[in-house]
Amino acid sequence: MSIAIKLNDVSFQYPSNEKIKNKNNDKQEKSCRILNHVNIEFESGELCAIIGSNGAGKSTLAKIIDNLLQPTSGDITIEGKQYKTLKQHDITSLVGYIFQNPNDQIFNSTVHKEITYGIKNINNDLYSRVLNLTGLNDKENTNPFNLSFAERKFINIASALLREPHIIIMDEVTGGLDKPQKMRLVKILNYLHTINVTVLFITHDMEFAYENCQNALILDNGNVLYKGSIESAFQNVEIIKRAHIDQPIIVHIMNALGINYMHKDNPIRALAKYIANRNNH
Repeated sequence: MSIAIKLNDVSFQYPSNEKIKNKNNDKQEKSCRILNHVNIEFESGELCAIIGSNGAGKSTLAKIIDNLLQPTSGDITIEGKQYKTLKQHDITSLVGYIFQNPNDQIFNSTVHKEITYGIKNINNDLYSRVLNLTGLNDKENTNPFNLSFAERKFINIASALLREPHIIIMDEVTGGLDKPQKMRLVKILNYLHTINVTVLFITHDMEFAYENCQNALILDNGNVLYKGSIESAFQNVEIIKRAHIDQPIIVHIMNALGINYMHKDNPIRALAKYIANRNNH
């Protein structure tokens, strides 16, 4: 598969107000480093959970990929092109960003106006598909702020989908969603996979990530601890501890019972088989 995004030795730090003395006894600003020499690749069509505790660098990484922040050092390429050679509208057309708080992105008076804002030629077939996927079919003329917080998240998802980006960043989109809404989100993720869109899924929802993402990127204090299959990630107890995150409940149960299984789609079946065998003895 082709590489959608590549980060080469990317670091980022915010300057602080605190002054420190250098070796020449001159005062200079002390910096707060958020990302440390990050080297990672995301493939086209990859669905990757970005995981880590608060302050690990997840949102900073996402904002750098979306060009909302500039790295202190290192460089980024998107589909083989260096960011520094691209204009902002080029990056915006390739990368969609769905914020954690939908209210930060919504400013139009109707759902229709919001999701189509700035699009010159609307693809009617895509428009209908997106409304159906996001459950907004009967809400086109509704003021977004008359809808629930969760429904507003789907407005922002619809807005991103209509722009047909090659990469979509989703920042904590499962927060506030009930079970049917999470199932709707799964359908959207499946759709994006079929059209080869790369999804970077920032989340604290380990259960959802484990069940629905192919890969995981685990960060801790701005450092990459792991990048690879999500099944292997959650079996690596040392990395889980270092990242200060929890295993999904089903993984924890299976490990506690000593049940071996080969893939994340099989643990429930394996657990049922284990219980049945126990009952037969």
